Amino acid sequence: TMAYMTLLFSEAVHDKKIRESPAIRISRRRVEAAPSSPLTVGAVQAIVDAMHPWFGSMAIFVAATGLRQSEVAGLTVDRVDLERGSVLVDRQWVGGVEDGGWAAPKTPSSIRRIKIGPRTIRLLRPLVEGRLGGAFVWEHPNGGVQNGQRQSVEWARVRKRMPDLEMGRGWHQLRHHHASQLIAAGASPVAVASRLGHKDVSLTLRVYAHLWESDDDKLALLSDGLLTANHHETTTNPADPND
Repeated sequence: TMAYMTLLFSEAVHDKKIRESPAIRISRRRVEAAPSSPLTVGAVQAIVDAMHPWFGSMAIFVAATGLRQSEVAGLTVDRVDLERGSVLVDRQWVGGVEDGGWAAPKTPSSIRRIKIGPRTIRLLRPLVEGRLGGAFVWEHPNGGVQNGQRQSVEWARVRKRMPDLEMGRGWHQLRHHHASQLIAAGASPVAVASRLGHKDVSLTLRVYAHLWESDDDKLALLSDGLLTANHHETTTNPADPND
């Protein structure tokens, strides 16, 4: 909502309705990132299976790319390159279906081109081929963008249907799931931060450091045994330096 208000005030300044945006004087309260407990592949599959089809394919895409709710909501056909197997993230949709609008990504680092695999390409192909470039990749059957509010309503519906499944607070759990899969496959913190569009790698580590395996054992072996002691020398009877 803060991003939406900032967008509205910026447009008002641009249209010369007001001289200066009051949003520039508002400082956002910093929220510390909490360690993530990601969903398993089985849990995500159960969630997808319980969703309406027009949300299920979106959930699969988020689990495969790690896009934020607002980023996937605002993804349009012209941002998808099936030939190169990539998706451009350079804006997000903030606000409601009728009164929402485009906004810049969360941070400059959030502007990124994400590579997608062959199965994700097959998922997107029927959603983008033959459609106008400005159309949303995912549109709600009732019309308009599948914005964050609509996504959250669907998440709550599925969570009510499956009370025994710890689904977490919302679609962001699919982003955490994606990050956990990257880390399990051996991706570095820098690579994960880049794909998720984090401002810097310190945020990635605050949220996901506990998912990387400890390197203590590997570090201990790196230089172990590279050098050997003189077999004549002992700690109690050191060798005569003149010998």
